[in-house]
Amino acid sequence: MKKLEQLEEDLHKASLYNRSLIEASVDPFVTISHEGKIMDVNKATEEATGISREQLIGTDFCDYFTEPDKAREGYKKVLSEGIVRNYPLTIRHISGKTTPVLYNATIYTNEVGEVEGVFAVARDISARKKAEEDLRKASLYNRSLIEASVDPLVTISREGKIMDVNNATEEVTGISREQLVGTDFCDYFTEPDKAREGYKTVLSEGIVRDYPLTVRHISGKTTPVLYNATVYRNEAGEVGGVLAAARDIADVKEIKQKLHKAHLEQERLTSELNIAKQIQLSVIPQKFPKIPGAEIFARTLPARVVGGDFYDFLFVDPGLLCFAIGDASGKGVPAALFMSLSQAFLKATAIRGYEPGECLTYVNELLDRDIHLDMYITLFYGILDPQTGELKYSNAGHDSPFIIDEKGRPEHLPITGEIPLGIDKNARYTTCMRQLENGIFLYSDGVTDAIDKNGNRFTGQRLLKLLKKMEPFSPESAVNHVLCKVEEYTSGVHQVDDITLLAVKYLGNGPGIQKTKDN
Repeated sequence: MKKLEQLEEDLHKASLYNRSLIEASVDPFVTISHEGKIMDVNKATEEATGISREQLIGTDFCDYFTEPDKAREGYKKVLSEGIVRNYPLTIRHISGKTTPVLYNATIYTNEVGEVEGVFAVARDISARKKAEEDLRKASLYNRSLIEASVDPLVTISREGKIMDVNNATEEVTGISREQLVGTDFCDYFTEPDKAREGYKTVLSEGIVRDYPLTVRHISGKTTPVLYNATVYRNEAGEVGGVLAAARDIADVKEIKQKLHKAHLEQERLTSELNIAKQIQLSVIPQKFPKIPGAEIFARTLPARVVGGDFYDFLFVDPGLLCFAIGDASGKGVPAALFMSLSQAFLKATAIRGYEPGECLTYVNELLDRDIHLDMYITLFYGILDPQTGELKYSNAGHDSPFIIDEKGRPEHLPITGEIPLGIDKNARYTTCMRQLENGIFLYSDGVTDAIDKNGNRFTGQRLLKLLKKMEPFSPESAVNHVLCKVEEYTSGVHQVDDITLLAVKYLGNGPGIQKTKDN
């Protein structure tokens, strides 16, 4: 009789232990019969489905997923193969909310080794957290559940001794289960005192989440982990020990290190780009001196830190104003470098006093000889005599400028039909002439191709209408007004192309330019 009572007492304790383990899990847990019926669940399953334990028990396991057939295939696979790891399913809550999970499941057997059913634990992957696999049952029930986990699991006594582990714990420490059981839990970490503080915190507070430790393998290898642990209780409600699951965060730490390295590299590149921007700005004129007989003003707005547009002007004997606007193919650093070389070649050629067509022909030859890249640049180069208003120019595929007549009316300068520089080494560029009555307005295609939030282009027609309303014509006012209107038009839209504007006004019968040190 006493033996029977003892057996009943032991069974009662095992049942309480199992229940405590089930409810200690933060993950949905379920036991399933051969026929696919739910035999038991925990609180997390009730929360995940929105249905009480009483209502769930006896119903079809597959009915609580968005893909019932796939769920049925899953538990049948466990029955046939004995185990399933990371099986993807989506739990459906009665409210309609869904939770993507990975199921780890295994069979459990009775005392004669016959399969009774399936243990299944769902790991919520919606927040990409590896959930701990809790011990659910005593004896074979506990063992099967522990081994279904890919994370190291351990039960620890109140005294800090290891009571049980799974295969993942053996792998991370390099020590067998038999050798681990009964030893001090803290002995397998690089910081034993910190590990001891951790499980004591669980005993005093009932739970610990994401507690950082580093497991030490017998080979010397270390594995950074985050421990999630909770207490389990006996039949009297007293704390029996701690159930702890370790989440390997080695990959997370590696990713963080790579992100940090990438951040440092990004800072370095940003610094270099800012230096490049300052260098680029330093070679593009920012001051516009007073010129006898003429006025000039320009602005450029790169789409990125550095850009492929440029403008320039210089003075050559006898008292002539040379000016240019260009747009290199591409964007960013490659375009900026190609633009800078083109600008340097142009300036070095212009100061020799070549005619515009000869100048562009020579620059084209230099680009072909020295730059072996599949790039090109559109370029308009003009030479104005401020004393007479005579304009000589050559256009290498650039957008046709607007000529402003004496009444302030804009009209397109006829297109010469010549191709951009850098395409054909044998290309020859002609010099054209035009008498300026008032001024000339030049721009890059970043102006006319600018788009609004609906994808509509700014267009050359809109630019023409703006210029018609600006009387009297003033280079600084015209450039600033057009740039302001383009920025208003593209408000809320990321700039995709460089924008450059250049305007020159002939004042009429000027005394010419005397070359000075300032010029």
